[in-house]
Amino acid sequence: MKRGASGRRPARTDPAKQYRLRRTLTGAFLLLALLGGACGAVGLVYVSRINATVSVFADLTSPMLTTTTELVEDALRYRSSLSTAWQRQVAPDQLRAQVEEFHASAMGKIATLRSGFQEMGIEIALERAIALEEELIGAVARTIDSYQVQRAAAQLLKSAAQETGRMMAIAEGSLQLIITTAEAEIVALEEQTKIGVQTGSVSVEALGQTLARFFNLTYQILEKSRWISRTLEHFEETGAVLHAHPREKDLAAVAGKSVRHFAIIDALMAHLRGRLVVAGRAEQFDPLREALNRLKALMMGPQGMLASARKAMAAQHAMALEGRKAAELETVYFALLEEVREAVATINADAKRSAESTIADARLVVAASLALALLVALLLGAFLSRRITWPLSRLTMHAVAIGETGKLEPMPTCDISRNRDEIATLALAFNRMIDELAEARSQLIAQSQEEVRVQYGRLSAAVTNMPQGLAMFDKDRRLVVCNERYSELYELPRDVIHAGTSYERLVRIAFERCTPEFLAAQGGDIGELVSGAVETFYSRRYSVRELRHGRTVAVRHTPMDDGGVVATHEDITERRRTEAKIAHMAMHDMLTDLANRTAFVESLSESLARVQRGEEMAVLYFDLDHFKHVNDSLGHPVGDALLRCVADRLRACVRETDTVARLGGDEFAIVQASLGQPRGAAELAARLVAEISRPYEIAGHTVVIGASVGVALAPGDGTDADTLLRNADMALYRSKAEGRGTYSFFEPAMDAKMQARRALELQLRRANALNEFELYYQPLVATKSGRVSGCEALLRWNHPTRGVVPTSEFIPIAEEIGLFAELGERILLEACKAAAAWPPDLTIAVNLSPSQFTAGRILRDVKHALARSGLEPHRLELEITENLLLKDPDSIIAGLYELRTLGVRVAIDDYGTGHSSLGYLRRFRFDRIKIDQSFVHDLPGRRDAVAIVRAVNGLAAALGIETVAEGVETDEQLAEARSEGCSAIQGKFFSAPVPLCEVDALFSRQLEPDRRRTQRNAA
Repeated sequence: MKRGASGRRPARTDPAKQYRLRRTLTGAFLLLALLGGACGAVGLVYVSRINATVSVFADLTSPMLTTTTELVEDALRYRSSLSTAWQRQVAPDQLRAQVEEFHASAMGKIATLRSGFQEMGIEIALERAIALEEELIGAVARTIDSYQVQRAAAQLLKSAAQETGRMMAIAEGSLQLIITTAEAEIVALEEQTKIGVQTGSVSVEALGQTLARFFNLTYQILEKSRWISRTLEHFEETGAVLHAHPREKDLAAVAGKSVRHFAIIDALMAHLRGRLVVAGRAEQFDPLREALNRLKALMMGPQGMLASARKAMAAQHAMALEGRKAAELETVYFALLEEVREAVATINADAKRSAESTIADARLVVAASLALALLVALLLGAFLSRRITWPLSRLTMHAVAIGETGKLEPMPTCDISRNRDEIATLALAFNRMIDELAEARSQLIAQSQEEVRVQYGRLSAAVTNMPQGLAMFDKDRRLVVCNERYSELYELPRDVIHAGTSYERLVRIAFERCTPEFLAAQGGDIGELVSGAVETFYSRRYSVRELRHGRTVAVRHTPMDDGGVVATHEDITERRRTEAKIAHMAMHDMLTDLANRTAFVESLSESLARVQRGEEMAVLYFDLDHFKHVNDSLGHPVGDALLRCVADRLRACVRETDTVARLGGDEFAIVQASLGQPRGAAELAARLVAEISRPYEIAGHTVVIGASVGVALAPGDGTDADTLLRNADMALYRSKAEGRGTYSFFEPAMDAKMQARRALELQLRRANALNEFELYYQPLVATKSGRVSGCEALLRWNHPTRGVVPTSEFIPIAEEIGLFAELGERILLEACKAAAAWPPDLTIAVNLSPSQFTAGRILRDVKHALARSGLEPHRLELEITENLLLKDPDSIIAGLYELRTLGVRVAIDDYGTGHSSLGYLRRFRFDRIKIDQSFVHDLPGRRDAVAIVRAVNGLAAALGIETVAEGVETDEQLAEARSEGCSAIQGKFFSAPVPLCEVDALFSRQLEPDRRRTQRNAA
């Protein structure tokens, strides 16, 4: 065994006395256990006595008292349930089930009382209660039976009363018809008599015979009918008596009156029937007779109102009799139950007194036992404190002193070891442990120093090889350590990168390596910058330095707990370049490197802020004319190169203070600020149009485009970005409308016009949803036969407030917003359905819109319309304009050939007004050419119009194509069209467009100029 710190060996413990403390504690705990067991035994004895007493009170008498009270409540439920049933009209079966449930519950409770009395040895006879319960339930059951009979009778009475009312209404109606007819005959007789007397056409004898017949027939019918009607009024009083809970004598009186009234009605009916038969109106008697017979059965029959009232009255008497019996039984039953309840209450009070006495005795015994146990526990506590607590506290205080001072010294054990028990053994072991810990601490210190040396080597390697520059300073602002990266970033001399160099010197060298621009931005004076850095040495901060050799260094200062600072220096040059590139891409167009929409809006907002301070500015919004044609014909690479060339010319046209941006596609915008307006904007717009219109040489192609410019000025045309852009766009729209290649300034009238257009667009969408569009039909008349050969379907919009809207106003807008594709499908179907009902030699012509071809749906729409309408394909003629062929002639002509395979006819409309090309007539053989009304209108006065009509007819005749002259309104125009060889005419001369309901009237008409002229002159 090792020696302790005192140099002495620890004393050995006597084995015979080694467990003295354990034996002492064991004896004390055994004594406490015996004392507690004795107290518990005494408590158990008294608890058993209390339990026996309370069980009598809780398990027998209290439940019996509760059961007796519930029996009384159950008995009261019978009357309560019956009363509730009468008020709520509960069904008898439901009421009977409820009463039986109450009865079963009461019998169960009586059985429970009987078993409880037997268990307690008490003789209380409950047979009388059972008998009374049976009699009571029998009386209640008979009451329910009477209630069921009364309820059924009342229902039958109600049904009979309803049917009686209906029959009386039928009878009154029949009587009213007879009376009305008789009164009408009387009025007719009076009129006839007046006329006969005034004209003298009726003799006195004939008049007397007529009056006699009237008094013997019509007057008798009227009188008997009214008597029957007045007799029927007595039955309303009868119904009121039967529904007012009548007495027996009331029922007898009602029955007698009813018999007499029906006898009177039978006599009157016999007379009335004879008169009606003579008058030839016997059919009016049958409904009245059937209604009165049914009424008599409902009043006097075995299931009638009188019989039902008697049944209800009898059932009511029976219910009252049984109710009185049940009330008498309830009185006797309640008295018997009260006797039982008083007996149980007496037993319950005795059990309660016994339990209270036992509980008082138990309290005294338990209190004495607890006092004895407390005294013994105090004595044992004093003994154990002396033998255990005091030595342990000494040992604990010494352990705390070691923890506070760190001195591993053994404690003096002379007082503790005197007892020679387990605590003394613990103290000796504690001293041995202290000696071993002192020796282990010396070994641990040596190992820690070696571990620190190894970790320092690793940290030095990590610091040397880290990508950031690192410099650590102590609390006195002296360099502790730095790595090679830090020296490389600032190109530090070797004589300064050693421990002890001042922070101020290193910072000065770092600022001397910075660019003049950076120093100027920071204040310019290196001394002030160094002073500021020294003052903020102990604070956490982040800064960026731009060095002369092109590097950007981010410096982060982090304070340490000992007052020093760690500074890391990171080269962020590449990151800054990447961020700058990303920022540039976010604000510039990828293709042209002009500002994009985001940058343009920011520049515009900044310029508007200056406008609020009194400056002026202009927004120029423009796009490239015919750019789409370049893309489609030369390809997108050429189009992209063209956009880059345009961007270069735009940069040359603007000042550095102006912002030029590409907003998307071929749309551009410029913000021109701080220049005299509107002169400056006009000069720039003219320069833009001229520069952009100059030819371009791109990939061996000479490209010529133009530009249309819209200009909006601030603050006159708006003070926010959205308003200015919108107004400039409207001005651009005007430039395009005026022929392109020019510029226009915004005017308030443009906004009003645009608002009107938008309103019309919304109204168009609403009209399409509400189906406000209607097809009108204008006939085509053959010039040879003069008869109608077909009709052209023309769309009309009947606006609810504006009336008929001109097609030239709404059809272009419908085309622009894409509404005409859907509308064209509906027009085609509706026109085909209308033509399917016409004679088989008539055709229908429908105009096709460009959007129907663009959507690629025309073939499907035509097939659908022909299939749905059943129209033969050769009767359908589709009309297209010349402008449609300009967009994509190859695909359009291919689509026309697909339509031709269906068997439909194809015509070219408004021929001569667009880019008329004879090549189209060669590539596709049209069935008909419609000469535009602008040429027909000038016939025969203008020679050029006559020449054009003659040329078109000659060309069409050579190609075998029919021609139609549109807009014929006069005889002269008709004669000229005939003489020039037009196959058919169309115009107001024959008929203006008419709705579908007036088309049939046109088919029978014939073109007769002489007769028409005569009629028109006469008019």
